[in-house]
Amino acid sequence: MQTCRVRFVEALPALICLLLAGCGVRYVADYDQTIVDGVSAFLAQSESFFSLLERHAGTEATAYENCTSFYEEATTDLRMLMVHADAIPQDSITSEQLSILMVSLDTLESIHRRGNLTPAQIEGSLRPSFESSCRSILTFEYAKKR
Repeated sequence: MQTCRVRFVEALPALICLLLAGCGVRYVADYDQTIVDGVSAFLAQSESFFSLLERHAGTEATAYENCTSFYEEATTDLRMLMVHADAIPQDSITSEQLSILMVSLDTLESIHRRGNLTPAQIEGSLRPSFESSCRSILTFEYAKKR
């Protein structure tokens, strides 16, 4: 009887490790292709818009009044992604990152509303802000695949 108890006590740490190894705790949501596709499409849409603003800087084509459709579509796309991310348990990091991207979009629109955007403004802070936010969201999603 004593021998069985000793062997059980010796084996207990190994049993606990095996049990814990089989119990996976998830701290973040799974990889989400919808987020990847949506953010990639948003980035492409934004890059196209920034290129238009740079090529036609100072012209009537880049006046805020002629660009409102971009802001309406981009805002709608981002809000849809935010609702999607909010609906997934343990996806608060993605939700926060999308909120930061929405702030960047709101800032861009606010600056644009006050006057035409210059290539220096676009290259200096606006485009890098969008690229950085999108890159961080995509990097986080790809890391979830591992």
